[in-house]
Amino acid sequence: MSRLERIMDMINVLCLEDGRLNYSYIRNKYGTSNREFRRDIEFIRERLTDIGYMDKLATVEYVRSDKGNYYVFNGDKPKLNEAFASSTIAEAMRDAAYNPLREQFDVTKNSDKASNNRRPVRYMYSAIEKVDYSLFTTLVAAIKENRCVELDYINVNGKHTTLEVHPMELINYSQLWYLKVETKYGNIRTYNLSRVQNIRMMDTHFQWDEEKLKKSEGAYGIFSSAKEEPVWYTMRFYSSAANIVSNQIWHKEQKSKWNEDGSYEISVPAVSDVEVMGKVLSFAPDSEPVAPKEFVDNYKEKVRKMAEKLGDEK
Repeated sequence: MSRLERIMDMINVLCLEDGRLNYSYIRNKYGTSNREFRRDIEFIRERLTDIGYMDKLATVEYVRSDKGNYYVFNGDKPKLNEAFASSTIAEAMRDAAYNPLREQFDVTKNSDKASNNRRPVRYMYSAIEKVDYSLFTTLVAAIKENRCVELDYINVNGKHTTLEVHPMELINYSQLWYLKVETKYGNIRTYNLSRVQNIRMMDTHFQWDEEKLKKSEGAYGIFSSAKEEPVWYTMRFYSSAANIVSNQIWHKEQKSKWNEDGSYEISVPAVSDVEVMGKVLSFAPDSEPVAPKEFVDNYKEKVRKMAEKLGDEK
């Protein structure tokens, strides 16, 4: 059990209706010392302070009573999970981004006369979806214990479904959260966590299949499958788009080349054309799909529908 999982459990207890968290609960469950417990409490408090919630919306206070001593959370309880998760995730992603250059960019170590302690690199988010962070505690526990869960899920068309799945891992992809699961039919699927409305832990367990998970990780993008073989998608870019794409790495096994006419081609393996289609469309009109034929036909159909829509608006 990692410290992060233990802290998430503490937060989950604080968010309960009575919200009383005492040391004996953590000691009996995790074997944590009193000193470690107090550090964890301070860690939670720091996260609330970091995003400005300590003074405005929330406090974690120590209470002495005849029934025992405990900590309680006072404030907007839905904000506790959101505050902790968002700031902790942001910090982890920032540190991961700095990792290769951390020593070089640490101004406090490399300069005796540093004018300030600001880091010269800032990590920005292109998009952050609204996620119910209270779901993380249940999912992390289910993944660690190989437990099945039921998901109340809303797809992109607004349809509500209930799914029984084996959760395999949580993925942060382009600052968006996804849940990779194995269905009861043995298929690997990836669900957008922002569309998960509720999660119920089940008593049933499943056997972890490491090979199946590894097999599903070879394709480009967030979509994956352990049963479908990736298809190679080829795209061609012109003008400034060619220069931009030539300086990017989309996949570790990508194939690329410059053509005599100055265009640039790139090929990547994927199990779906959704993301590669988005890439081509984002550089239009200085881009086009090349192969496979289904990819080209799908692109043409989308362009045709866009042209019809623009025509109708005129």
